[in-house]
Amino acid sequence: MITNVYIDGLNLYYRALKSTRLKWLDIRKLSETLFPDDQIHRVSYFTSRLIQRPGHSDQINRQLIYLRALRTLPEVDIYYGKMRLRQMRRPLVAPIPGLPTTVEVESPEEKGTDVNLATRLLMDGFRGEYEQAAIISTMPILPCPCVA
Repeated sequence: MITNVYIDGLNLYYRALKSTRLKWLDIRKLSETLFPDDQIHRVSYFTSRLIQRPGHSDQINRQLIYLRALRTLPEVDIYYGKMRLRQMRRPLVAPIPGLPTTVEVESPEEKGTDVNLATRLLMDGFRGEYEQAAIISTMPILPCPCVA
């Protein structure tokens, strides 16, 4: 069966990979492992470029290195949404009596990635590019030959 795989990259990373040693996921090999009897036609990876925040400069460099590595994989396409900082008020974990109990913070927010994923999936389907489509957004980490 001809299969296209669509991956929500940031959700997969933050929900399943971040707290593990499995940072260098070969998404092509993952797709082939999940669908061993199918022909993987295309793997589409959807993400947003991280934005600079104090104390997090290494995140951007790690993401750029990983994206560069993904571009070397056959039939893997990368699509970008946008990242923006949203100001929000959050409660303090341990408020001090007599002082404010909340603080205003800037929180990164991903925009457009899920819309891009859904749009690409539909467009590919309308063009008849696959018989089966799979979306990977978050998943448990299982023993798999697709991680280094």
